[in-house]
Amino acid sequence: MSETTPSSVCDLPLPPPDLRMNSPAQREDDIYRRSAVGLVRAVQAVLGAERFSIHRRVRAELPEMRVLDLGCGTARFLHGLVAARQSPKSYVGIDVQADQIAWCRKTLAPLGAFQFHHINVKNDRYNPSGTDTIEGRVPFPNAEADFIMLRSVLTHMRTQEAERTLKELRRCLAPGGRLYATANVAHGAPIWTDLPNDRGVTSTLLKVQFNKAYFETMLEETGFRVSIFCESIENQCVYLLRPA
Repeated sequence: MSETTPSSVCDLPLPPPDLRMNSPAQREDDIYRRSAVGLVRAVQAVLGAERFSIHRRVRAELPEMRVLDLGCGTARFLHGLVAARQSPKSYVGIDVQADQIAWCRKTLAPLGAFQFHHINVKNDRYNPSGTDTIEGRVPFPNAEADFIMLRSVLTHMRTQEAERTLKELRRCLAPGGRLYATANVAHGAPIWTDLPNDRGVTSTLLKVQFNKAYFETMLEETGFRVSIFCESIENQCVYLLRPA
């Protein structure tokens, strides 16, 4: 083991509190660590459920996978993977927030088979000054991602953004690969709604909701089929997707 390779993610530096996303509670180091491992356990549970479903395929564990994490932020998923001794074969984290990627590149990239890329894709909440759309901007080879993490990304997008993102990730997904995507969906809801916050105030793209049937049609039209659906994990609906 080289001097720069940690024995576990617990040895990796945690991001500065002001860079951490999700709950304000995650500014506490122990809560951030626990939430990172909790996310990995949730992914493992969903993958485990799939293995016993009618869509059962050859078993592949996370350490064997080439992982693409779009919307990686401070790499919370990566922290959890290695803390749970599930460090992947390779990991590529991508985000539109330059400050988070700069920290990940400087601090985490030297410590393993980890790469981080900033893409200047426009998003009215997280990168309003962006100049690009996502088509062709994800720096990942065609059909080589065994597992794609798309947590809390579609939850901050308009319909056209979401469709473009799914199409781009379909390009990256390997045959037999899986995409773990979260979304807020509801039966009988409007096609798309920018929901108000807990105080009843709408903050641009803070939490968007899709009509469930509309969203699942979008998945189908962008080249995916639903393997597993979970109503709520970390307060969002989860779709485990495979290539159609």
